[in-house]
Amino acid sequence: MKKNNWTEPKIKTYPIPGKDWYVWFRFNGGNPKRFSTGINDSDSYDQRMENAVILQQTIKLELEAGWNPDLKNTNQAKPKKVKFSDAIDFSLEKLKLRVSIKTYRDYSGTCRFVKSAAEKLKYINLGIDTIERFHIKNIFETIQSQRKWSNHAYNKNLGYFKSILSELVEYNLIKDNPAHGIRTLKYDTPPTEFPTDKEQSKIIKHLHERNFSFLRFVKALYQTGIRPAELLRLKVGDVDLIKDMILLRPEDGKTNKYRLVPIKPDLRNDLVQIISFNHSDDLYLFGTPRLHGGHLDHSNMFCPNPYKIKRDTVTKYWKKYVKDELEIDKKLYSLKHKAANDMMFDGVDLETIQTIFGHSKTKTTEIYANQINLVRFEKAKKAERKFI
Repeated sequence: MKKNNWTEPKIKTYPIPGKDWYVWFRFNGGNPKRFSTGINDSDSYDQRMENAVILQQTIKLELEAGWNPDLKNTNQAKPKKVKFSDAIDFSLEKLKLRVSIKTYRDYSGTCRFVKSAAEKLKYINLGIDTIERFHIKNIFETIQSQRKWSNHAYNKNLGYFKSILSELVEYNLIKDNPAHGIRTLKYDTPPTEFPTDKEQSKIIKHLHERNFSFLRFVKALYQTGIRPAELLRLKVGDVDLIKDMILLRPEDGKTNKYRLVPIKPDLRNDLVQIISFNHSDDLYLFGTPRLHGGHLDHSNMFCPNPYKIKRDTVTKYWKKYVKDELEIDKKLYSLKHKAANDMMFDGVDLETIQTIFGHSKTKTTEIYANQINLVRFEKAKKAERKFI
């Protein structure tokens, strides 16, 4: 069967008011095909352009799915359905433009799992508009069984996929989100176990002897509450040693917003030693001199360099020095929880910690500061008022 050829769909605009806008393309070398469904419903330039972009992208997806506009030469021609897999890829491309790097990676991972399960269940080539709630439930139950997901992992990835499908609603590829209404699974969140003060001292002493540059990274994690992946994305130019502040940019953080983090005196001493006046602002603050790693002198890493250290490298270092050599079975990320607790015991209020950590909700901060009730009870004991 002869393969169809088409040109990239383009938007034709005119001044408003004036002629109607439309999306056009050539199909198999013939005369231009013009479509205007939904574009000219608004007199607002921005809204009309948004409608045009949606139609443009939808037409492209439909052409890729095998639609032949010559079968019915009318503006209401019924295209073939967009495949489930193609629709997911389309949504990811759109989300990539407006979510943080980390969020996009999370979404991409979920989509890989979903597509693999959908292929096994023979859903992968179904039209996206035929996908219903039971399809999504079957997909996620299959993934949970295959990957041994905890209930927490199930809920997290289901939330990601709901957002991915919501993007398709936005672009009129589906009318309703079929994942909405799927119940999350119950699970208990045990308090995160972080190093005791004694273990923390032991870790500091050991890292000082074994890998001093890595120790400075670990101290920065504890003293700022900045996530490990966010620390690795920091540039020298994000550090202001005059105002003693670190600027987390939207593209570097999880919350997709600007965030300021104060620099404590102990951390400032480390940063002064790390950053010299001749360092370029574009260097990674905790970087590496080589793109592909290899055997490096420890002193050349976790200091201003042109290349970013991989997130899993940090985990491997922690496992080697702390879990294996010291036999302290605590996660690196737990230092962020310990920081929240220690800040509360030092008298920092919950709202300030929430701002520093970049949490959108106070409840999230309370999960980190899991000793919060002890602090509140101590305050309640001191708040004495005589009954007279």
